[in-house]
Amino acid sequence: MRGHTHVLRGVFEAAIEDCQKVIEFVPDAAAPYITRATVYSLQEDFEAAIEDCESAIERNPKAADAYLILGMAFSNKDDFDLAIANYTEAIKLQRNYPNAYYERGNVYKSKREFDKAIKDYTEAINIEPHRSEFYSDHGVTYARKEEFDLAINDFSIVIRLNPNNVYAYINRGIAFGLKGKFDRAIADYTIAIEHNPRFAVPYCNRGNAYLNAGKFDLAIADCTTAIQLKPDFAKAYCDRGIAYGTKGQTDLAIENLNRSIELNPNNAEAYGNRGFAYSRKSNFDDALKDYTKAIELDPENAQTYLNRTFARLYQKEWEKARSDLTNARKRCVNITDLFQNDYQNIKDFEREIGVELPKDIVAMLTKQDQKPHTQSGPKVSFQYPIGIGHSKNTATIFTKPKKRTSSTLIS
Repeated sequence: MRGHTHVLRGVFEAAIEDCQKVIEFVPDAAAPYITRATVYSLQEDFEAAIEDCESAIERNPKAADAYLILGMAFSNKDDFDLAIANYTEAIKLQRNYPNAYYERGNVYKSKREFDKAIKDYTEAINIEPHRSEFYSDHGVTYARKEEFDLAINDFSIVIRLNPNNVYAYINRGIAFGLKGKFDRAIADYTIAIEHNPRFAVPYCNRGNAYLNAGKFDLAIADCTTAIQLKPDFAKAYCDRGIAYGTKGQTDLAIENLNRSIELNPNNAEAYGNRGFAYSRKSNFDDALKDYTKAIELDPENAQTYLNRTFARLYQKEWEKARSDLTNARKRCVNITDLFQNDYQNIKDFEREIGVELPKDIVAMLTKQDQKPHTQSGPKVSFQYPIGIGHSKNTATIFTKPKKRTSSTLIS
């Protein structure tokens, strides 16, 4: 049908016109409705796509493609249950339908039902083992399950199938970073940059890897390049701020974190790190405000509770400090180890704040469940980003765009 050719060429209005002519000439045919539904999906007119899919199904109840496109339309409307129901119907009608398994896997991934997603992606791979996008989302899902070796294996297959896939190098770099293998991460980000030197994301991600590897000047350089390429890149400002802060350039840290928050006011990481910067300047009032905002945005981040504890101790807010220490411990933070990382002993800390701590707080900070730490670090350490599985790496795993259609190509 000529309308389908127009779809492949992206000439959507001509495709719709041709489909309408076929519908008028053969009103009982399902195919033109399916083709037109595909066009409407590509144009993000999902209501029209749903209507055409339903018309196609009325004419041919065994049209698996109609159920597939119907599922995509409902998925784009965030109606995941109806999307799953339609993908399932498509699979019932056409058992070896890789796209239906793949798209259903995408919905399960969106619902964070990762085991179901992996099962569907595996089915799709078994049917068509040369589709790189199947392995890509398989790997993303494993990464979200913190099964990084399996994720790396999938991303490596994507690279073998398509050596020019920038996103595969980025994703594999992220997985290496989440395993603490920052040299391997940096190598993959560097390849991604070589493939596309105008793409800001791999510079930011490589900067994040340098940051976690303690190479702060290189981190700053990469984040700066990312910002030059993408001036509204909140993550790059955040990581550059952390790097400046760790180098002791607190004012530059605050300046960058301010900009990151302006661009993304819902980023707990930026508030938490700006709180560190304010603490370093003994501005505990603003530090407490930032820690509180960070906890509001990410209430499970134990490190932020502990950092707010220290600010409260400086302010002699004993009861609130006790509450924060309790919350940190509930979230499995080893308070003793982290305290000794910043302070050699209680007396060291008491001398700094100029007051003796309550005995129960001393007990909470010095419970002997770790070997003594012999070296003291900086009094306030910049909090590295917390990512998948509470790793220091927070570069973002790439996944597909939200809008889903049968013609979408996944990088």
